[in-house]
Amino acid sequence: MDYLLTWSEGEEVGYKLLSRYQLKGLKIESDKKYSLTELKTGREISDIKGFIEENK
Repeated sequence: MDYLLTWSEGEEVGYKLLSRYQLKGLKIESDKKYSLTELKTGREISDIKGFIEENK
């Protein structure tokens, strides 16, 4: 797995490990707060939507 996606909805927190391929089909919902971290480097990706578009 290449990336760690975390999100929060109110008090609920979720996470998912994703490969680069899985990022291509990821749907970002506007009512959730997301964080995406590249596991190899530890880099946090601030513009998730832009990053996904660049890597299609």
